[in-house]
Amino acid sequence: MWKDILKHVLKTTLDPTNSPIVRTTFPNEPRINDLLSHRPKETLADRIIHKNIEPARGALIYCQLANVEHSGIYLGENRIAHLNGRGKIEIVSPKRFTDHITTIDTDIFIPVNLKTKEPLGDIFTAINAESQIGYTRTYNILFDNCHQFSAGCIIGEFNNPNNFLTWAKGEFEKKTNERTDWVRWKWRK
Repeated sequence: MWKDILKHVLKTTLDPTNSPIVRTTFPNEPRINDLLSHRPKETLADRIIHKNIEPARGALIYCQLANVEHSGIYLGENRIAHLNGRGKIEIVSPKRFTDHITTIDTDIFIPVNLKTKEPLGDIFTAINAESQIGYTRTYNILFDNCHQFSAGCIIGEFNNPNNFLTWAKGEFEKKTNERTDWVRWKWRK
């Protein structure tokens, strides 16, 4: 039932002129159907704590909030750019990034090279994120969320269809041209 409701929400939108709901096709409908057919499972490698490495500047990072994830861009020196739930783009600490009523734990996942385990990042992603600090967006958990902001920093286009973490991760892998593993960052000393 919830799967059908989510599909309906993703395929429809309210017409701003207050007319009845109008069906619109979401640009990534095949990708949405793939996403809804199974929730991406984290592998054992995702859960392994490697040596305590700091994320690279311009890394896509995320934490777990209940059944969803929250993503942002690591700027270095324990600073993270993210879109908060009120639509404000701000710089926060790892503690603030993971501080939410639905936070399962305070682990932050960071991208590393699949083979070498070296942290991955992209300087232009960091620059794009920094250029947006202080701006406000019309936040919507499905259509204008933290993953769309993070993907926008990666690809340089903030109005993009990448509203799920899986898609933002895909954009990050394309940008870095690296096979990526996601490991826990032990940011609490």
